Amino acid sequence: MKIKLTLLLTSISIALLCVSIIIYLTVPDRDMLLVWGDDGKECVLHILDPSTQYSQRLLTTLSPCKYAVEERSNRIIYISDDWKSVIVYSIRHDNQIEKQMVWYLNGLTISTWSHKYKNNYLYFSGVANGQEQVYRVDLSDGTVTQLTNVPIGIAHSPILSPDGNNLIYTHYLHNPDFTKHPRCIDGCIGQYYFLSLSDQTSRPLALAVEQVQLTSSENHCGAEWSPDGRFFTFTVTCNIAGEHYPTPVVASSNPLKITTVLRRNTSVSHQAQAITWMSNYELLYVFYDDINPTSASAKFLSQFLILDSISGKTESLAEFPARGTGMMLSITGVGWNQERQQAVIRWSGLSSEPLAGALSLYKKPSKELTFWNTRISDRGFFLFDSGNPMWSPSGRVIAYLIQETSSADFVDATGKEIWHWTASEQFRYFAGGHWIRLWRVSLW
Repeated sequence: MKIKLTLLLTSISIALLCVSIIIYLTVPDRDMLLVWGDDGKECVLHILDPSTQYSQRLLTTLSPCKYAVEERSNRIIYISDDWKSVIVYSIRHDNQIEKQMVWYLNGLTISTWSHKYKNNYLYFSGVANGQEQVYRVDLSDGTVTQLTNVPIGIAHSPILSPDGNNLIYTHYLHNPDFTKHPRCIDGCIGQYYFLSLSDQTSRPLALAVEQVQLTSSENHCGAEWSPDGRFFTFTVTCNIAGEHYPTPVVASSNPLKITTVLRRNTSVSHQAQAITWMSNYELLYVFYDDINPTSASAKFLSQFLILDSISGKTESLAEFPARGTGMMLSITGVGWNQERQQAVIRWSGLSSEPLAGALSLYKKPSKELTFWNTRISDRGFFLFDSGNPMWSPSGRVIAYLIQETSSADFVDATGKEIWHWTASEQFRYFAGGHWIRLWRVSLW
C-alpha cells in the first residue's frame, strides 16, 4: 500500500513538474519600462507594462532624480538625498521595489556620476576637504577607491566606456559655477582626460581647435563612446565670426587624439550636430545649411550624413528642405535595437507646420530612412522631449517620452501605436527611462 501511495505521489509530482515547465516555456518574459520624472518637489518612479497597459507608482524620493542603471538590469542605484551615500534597489517579479543595501562613501559628497554602471562599480566625482576627484564604489561591499589625483582644479563628470575598462572625465582648472552658467560656456575652461581603469593612469586629450571651450551640463560632459570604445564624440564651443557655436568633435582612444572636427567652414550658416554612433566606427550626424543667408528670414536645408571615423569620409544619407521660413530639423533622440541594425530617430523642427515632430525608422543594411505616421505632433512634441527612443529587450516595442504632457508612447516595430500612458503628476522634466526584463517564473 505504501509503495502504491509513493508511486502515486511521485506521478503527481512529475505531472505537476511537467505542467509548470510547459507554463514556464509558454509564458513570455515581461518587458517593463521604468520611468522617473521630477515634478519640482519629488522624484517619482513608475513601472509600465505595455503588453497589459499596466502602470504602478514604485518609489518617491526627493527632487532632483539621481539614478544610475545598468543595461537591462533590474537593479537601480539611487544617490541619497544628502549626496553622501548610494542606495541599491531591485525590482522584484511582483513589480515591487526592494531596498537591498546602503553604502556610505567615507565622508565624500557626490558631485557628478556616470549614469551607467558596469561590473558592479559605480563611478562618480566626489568632494572632500574642498577637492574634487574621481572615485568608484564597489556595489557588492561598499569599498571606495580614488582614481584621480588632480593637484589643481577638479576632476569632474566621469563617463564609463561600454566595456567598463576606461573612463573619460573632465579636468576644470577651477570649479565651474553651474548655477550661474548651466552650459558652462563663460569661463569654464576644461580638458578631457582618458583614464585606463586597468592601471589607473590618466592621459590628457589635446584640443587642436581654435578658441575652444568645453561645453558641459551638471551631470555629464556630453561625451559619447562608440560601441567598442575605440572612439568618442563630444562638443566644444568654437568662435565663428565673433560668435560662439557648439561644434561636434570625434576623437580616438588609442592613440588618444582628435580625428575629426564636424564643421564645414567658418560660415555661421553651416552648423553640424553629432547624432549617434551607428556602429563601432560610423557616426550619423546632420548639417544645417542656411539656404537664404542674405535674407533676414533664415531658411534651412537639413542634411543627414554618415561619417567613417577611420577614413574620415562622409556619405550623404538624406536631405530635407525647409517647408517654411525658419524651419530647421533637429534630431532629438536616436534609439538602436539590440543588434544595432535598426534605429528609431526622433526629430523636430522650429516651425508650426505638421512636420514639427515625427519618428523615422532607419534600416542600416539598406540605409533606408522612412518616416512613420504617428500622433507625435499632436502631443506637443517639438523640443519638449527627453531621452532617446528605447527598444525593449525583445525588440518588439519602442518607447519614447513626451516632456510637455508628462506621458510615454509605445509603438511596435512598424510604428503602430500600442499604448499611450500619461503620468498622474505633471513632471517638470522626465529624468529618464530604462527597460528591464522580468524573467518567467515557474508556478511549481
